[in-house]
Amino acid sequence: IPERSIFWHYPLYLKGEVSQDQVIPIYGGSKGFWRATPSSAICRGDWKLIQYFEDGHIELYNVAQDVSEEHNLALEYPEKVAMLKKELQQWQQLTQAPIPTTINPSFTN
Repeated sequence: IPERSIFWHYPLYLKGEVSQDQVIPIYGGSKGFWRATPSSAICRGDWKLIQYFEDGHIELYNVAQDVSEEHNLALEYPEKVAMLKKELQQWQQLTQAPIPTTINPSFTN
């Protein structure tokens, strides 16, 4: 099978009950909830890049060596980040993926 990129796009919020295993603070606060925030991701070969729209940060993982995605390698591999981010943004434009530009004021804890 030829190598190709796989894309995920999740432009919305999801809040759940408090979980001891995976708690993320609400943006701008300290109270934690299990939740998902608006993001896009690309996986190409052994690499996965996640772009978070809420605060603009990027995460990069080598999923072959770090299946649990515990070690963000974005600072160590800036060239890989740039390449994958460019491809992700091209895909977002091509598919006209909705990109949130403001934090959802209705998302509360």
